[in-house]
Amino acid sequence: MATLTTGDGLDVGPSSYASILYSDGTRVDLAPGTRVGEFGDGIRLDQGAIAAQVAKQKPGQPLVVRTPQGDVRVVGTVLRVLADARKTRLEVEEGRVELKNSAGKTVMVEAAHGASTLDPVSRPLQRVLFADTFESSPKNQWPKGWVKAPTPDKAQRSSYIVIEDAGKHYMGCVGTLPPWTQHAAVPWDDWGAVGAIEFKLRVAGPRNQRAGLLVGCATGDFFVELDASTATVKIEDGRKIFQQVPFRSTPGTWMDWSIVVERLRLRLVIDKKAVLDVDLKDYGPLQGVLLVSRGEDSAHFDDFKLLRR
Repeated sequence: MATLTTGDGLDVGPSSYASILYSDGTRVDLAPGTRVGEFGDGIRLDQGAIAAQVAKQKPGQPLVVRTPQGDVRVVGTVLRVLADARKTRLEVEEGRVELKNSAGKTVMVEAAHGASTLDPVSRPLQRVLFADTFESSPKNQWPKGWVKAPTPDKAQRSSYIVIEDAGKHYMGCVGTLPPWTQHAAVPWDDWGAVGAIEFKLRVAGPRNQRAGLLVGCATGDFFVELDASTATVKIEDGRKIFQQVPFRSTPGTWMDWSIVVERLRLRLVIDKKAVLDVDLKDYGPLQGVLLVSRGEDSAHFDDFKLLRR
């Protein structure tokens, strides 16, 4: 633990987090890759993202977060501020916060609302950041809005397509899969705002050995998978199994998966039962997620959602 004084700055590494505690009880959490040029009565956020729980400030003395595109004036609230080269984004969980852009336009942002310096209008925050039931994508085509992830030979392709069964659409594979893992990259643009991933998963046949997620972090990748061949759910990186618990599934039966991400911790819940809880300190912050299926039969995915914390 180090002590910062007025005028100090701080750079957070790409695989690290930092937290600043003020004497009045205010706490500011800095995301990976964040650069704060100066601390003091305010915070100069040059780039990156911060989340803050701000104690009630003295009248006329708000905590000011300054970015290249504008100022955020805080009198006591819970909020997030994200700054990049183009804009500053404000999201307020509790309280009221004033956002002022470099053109002088000001907006008061209420709880559960957000605004940006490019569009200084307060709008409700959407809890569901991305959702896909695959009903809007045509049968036998790659689902709209998703990203094709490279196979081991680096080619941008996948056998995943939209399948129709009794009028219901879902994502899966048809025919015999190649010997490598199938990937589908989740369109997750703002990792810091996401608190949970939810989807339905079913093992379609006895030769579908493993299915779940490949999680990409700053310093490495690991799998969160159902392994039907061993009747387990496990977290492993191809070299080491970090956690493994017995879990028996029935081919053809849908399961509800929920993966909750909070800083460097990941929790897996299946059918409303806690299954795994893993500390990601050896991997660093999350950077991406792929849906994966390994084996000769298909795993099917449906009702996918990314949810705000």
